[in-house]
Amino acid sequence: IRGQVGALREVASWHPERYFDGHRGRLIDPVVQLRAKADWIEEMIAAIESRVQRGWEDRAIRDDVLGREDLTGIVSFGDYSRLNFVRSIRNSMASSH
Repeated sequence: IRGQVGALREVASWHPERYFDGHRGRLIDPVVQLRAKADWIEEMIAAIESRVQRGWEDRAIRDDVLGREDLTGIVSFGDYSRLNFVRSIRNSMASSH
């Protein structure tokens, strides 16, 4: 997930005139949209890290920061779940120490 932030910022730095998102189709003002997505991911990472450091459990972090699971998380058998997002951040914190 951390790599996504860098990739989004890299693509935004190319100043594309057109950009097609796999989920939303063509983006209006893609540079602004790509930067906003990178900013949002960074905000979520910081919020999750803060709760991990305070000893919160993954499901409580998910519910508080991202909300309960949506259909995507369920039909992907957890691969694209909000809980997996939280676990990815927790695991990256453990591997960086």
